[in-house]
Amino acid sequence: MNFQERDGWTIRILAEDQRTLLISDWAVGKKETLLSIINRLHGDVARAKRVIRWENRGNVWIDISEAQIAALRAYKRPRVKANTSAICRPTLQ
Repeated sequence: MNFQERDGWTIRILAEDQRTLLISDWAVGKKETLLSIINRLHGDVARAKRVIRWENRGNVWIDISEAQIAALRAYKRPRVKANTSAICRPTLQ
């Protein structure tokens, strides 16, 4: 999972080969939402917090199932500005 701040947070999820794009430009409005998604996908939240603090972008390794990919695709939203209250809450179980 790659993420960066651009008028809110943008997430991209890549396959293990690090070339195949599974989820492209999924927008979340707040850093807390990004960290919640990383936590729910069993990513390294502590590492994400460190790289966010220093660079406002980064990546973490996650194990994601086909069902989770489908859930994220279903809840993908267009880009929103960081100060809006639009929050996506997919079921990632």
